[in-house]
Amino acid sequence: MKILASDYDATFYLNKEDFNKNIEASKRFMKDNIFIIATGRSYERFKITNVLCNWWIINHGATILKDDRIIYNVELDNDLKNDIVKILKTKKIADSFACSGFKSDLTLEDSNLTKVHARYETEEDAKEITELLLKYKDKINIFPVAKNKAIEVVDKSVSKYDAVKFVSELEKVDKNDVYTIGDNVSDIKMIKEFNGFCMENSIDEVKKYAHKEYSSVSNIIEDILNNKV
Repeated sequence: MKILASDYDATFYLNKEDFNKNIEASKRFMKDNIFIIATGRSYERFKITNVLCNWWIINHGATILKDDRIIYNVELDNDLKNDIVKILKTKKIADSFACSGFKSDLTLEDSNLTKVHARYETEEDAKEITELLLKYKDKINIFPVAKNKAIEVVDKSVSKYDAVKFVSELEKVDKNDVYTIGDNVSDIKMIKEFNGFCMENSIDEVKKYAHKEYSSVSNIIEDILNNKV
């Protein structure tokens, strides 16, 4: 048995035509293997995609679900979250929301959050806020999203890598049989630590660690099924 963990945006979903190819390929893969979507999306934003997979890893790894049940969930410390929000608000926020395990319509002021999101008018504003947040780099992970104009923050223990590791150990799948594919910053560690691949449209930092670039998730699925990777 093998595991494939795929990012969603700009990886599993590039366009409608490729998305349909990936859906069919993932169904074939799941007949004898385990398919995971590992995304920064919230529960509600991923659920509307109607993608079938064995496990969901959402909010950059803060929440793990199987059969629509939360198996694992990591919240931000509330005092720490409040300090982070003060920093986020030092620049004018264009849009913001926060997530818990199942909800993505919460505010930055709510408690028991798994992820906070703040979007700014410019990429420069987002970079400046990120620099300020680095004072907490030992306590949080910070991910750029939305063409680098937005910041998402999760607990330091949270990453797609740690979530995939958690699932692979539960499923008793050897690390050598775990494959990953993505395109952006939050995918780097899972690409480095497992049999990692990336999309042709990936950022350069991701490409440095990938064994091979793919134009479609359906292609890596075919290669895994045919023992070509």
